[in-house]
Amino acid sequence: MSNLETNTTKIAEKSQLWQNKNFVALLLGQVSSNLGTQLTEFVVPILILEMYKSAVIAGFVGAAQQIPYLIFGLFAGVLADRIDRKKIMVFSNIIRSIALLSLAIGCIFNTLTLTHIVIVVIISGIAFVFFDASENAAFPKIVSQRDLPKAASLTEGFVTITELLGPSLGGLFLVIAGSTLLGAGYTFGFDAITYMFFAMMILRIRVSLQDPTRLDALRNTNLGYKVVFTDAATGMKFLWNHVQLRQTAFSNMINCLLLAPLGLVVIYFSKHVLMNSTTLTGLIFTIGGLSAIVGSLLTERITQHFSLLKIMVLSNILWGLGATVVSWSHGFLQLVIGWGLISFIMPVYFSVLYAYRMRIIPDDLRGRVGSVYRVMAQSGSPIGLALGGLMLNSLGAQVTAFSLAIAFILNLVWIYPLNQANKNKD
Repeated sequence: MSNLETNTTKIAEKSQLWQNKNFVALLLGQVSSNLGTQLTEFVVPILILEMYKSAVIAGFVGAAQQIPYLIFGLFAGVLADRIDRKKIMVFSNIIRSIALLSLAIGCIFNTLTLTHIVIVVIISGIAFVFFDASENAAFPKIVSQRDLPKAASLTEGFVTITELLGPSLGGLFLVIAGSTLLGAGYTFGFDAITYMFFAMMILRIRVSLQDPTRLDALRNTNLGYKVVFTDAATGMKFLWNHVQLRQTAFSNMINCLLLAPLGLVVIYFSKHVLMNSTTLTGLIFTIGGLSAIVGSLLTERITQHFSLLKIMVLSNILWGLGATVVSWSHGFLQLVIGWGLISFIMPVYFSVLYAYRMRIIPDDLRGRVGSVYRVMAQSGSPIGLALGGLMLNSLGAQVTAFSLAIAFILNLVWIYPLNQANKNKD
């Protein structure tokens, strides 16, 4: 029986995660920075829509943050396997903090321009690429293999809480400030502080985040373009030759493409179709966050009764159903139900996929293979955001949401080869 047909996570002994100071330090930093990120991601589309009255521009600004992964993702994976991961993570967070602080200053002094926003978004995106490659590769060195599924689920749960609080606090900042521009300035400033705090938490981690012997051996090697391409090719070859990992990567890439514009669709639907206030729009995301917390709390139980394959099928069905409800929304309640369905399964889906691939990828390849996987996922996000913005502008929110619903169901075709591979192995 293959890994996909067995339970994704079974923990026989009581987890000792809360006694793991390194994990707690990483979790605190991640939760704080993600809270700031959620505020920023909620406020930026509102700021763009108010400044330029264009969903297309809002979509392309969101896409600009994802594009760096396509350009630097493989290189970041190579560095994550060759350079001290802790240093990469600290430096990346400092860069993001400085970039967000510049946006806060621009808002407060009323000098903010679209060019400034795009430049900061791109710089932040590049820094995120290198941070993400190192953090994903380092995570299994901080917790044991036994605790990995639980740690991934717990992290998703706390991140979901920040997704719950983010839109509410973002809306509160806008209300308190009295204007969208000044409220955005407060938001960007808060986000900058959280990134600096994350850098401090990473410095408190006392374990090596990769094999020190291998790191010393690689330190004196020349990191030329041939080495980079050879190392990146090794990661791509591993992913391609592993049938189940390859198929989950392709399915996840399409899901990320479809999920990326959904938040923008809900914001646009709420503010420009239903004419809801910013506070009410934030409340939709708050309730969606509560739904995601429930999903996170149920992750361990769900994975004890469903295989990864079944969880992937269930996720696509719920996302399709949620997007359908959004497309039929005629009021606040329908939007809440639709976004709640979409949010509920997200922590289950992503934590299970992460734990699965971390178990099967060797430590010395985690940076490279993980980056190939993430590049595939991130390649879908900018395309989805850009297409979502174009569709909203030309077709409207209802048609856009329903088109996404159909696409989620069609994506189940990528899961069929996984089922066939399992039958062949059995």
